[in-house]
Amino acid sequence: IVFDHNNLKGTIPPQIAQLTELTSIQLSDNAIKGAMPTELGRLGKLTTLNLGHNDLTGSIPASLGNTRLQLLYLDNNDLSGPIPQELGGLKDLSVFYLSHNAKITGSIPQSFAGLTAIVDFQADSTGLTGPVPS
Repeated sequence: IVFDHNNLKGTIPPQIAQLTELTSIQLSDNAIKGAMPTELGRLGKLTTLNLGHNDLTGSIPASLGNTRLQLLYLDNNDLSGPIPQELGGLKDLSVFYLSHNAKITGSIPQSFAGLTAIVDFQADSTGLTGPVPS
């Protein structure tokens, strides 16, 4: 699904999880609001999730750790809370953008030390503190 830059409004329906063959969801630069549904974690073939530059609120679902994400863009939203440790299980994750989510708090989970495929992690303008796991 690619609907970047379309001025889409509303929320992401939990029924999106019924599209079990989805490998890519790209909805960046719209006006999508509300929380990311935890049901996204049921998309076991999902490799790309681009929800950057929207008005998303709430926490990052820990269930995303059940996917095959390689590219995860959540930057420029209004997300809050800690980064779920379950994301450290995304062994093929190579890009993770979280920048400009000032209400993201805590530290980078220790489980991220196992993300050996990561080549680009951006988390500026967040409330993250502490060391980068090694």
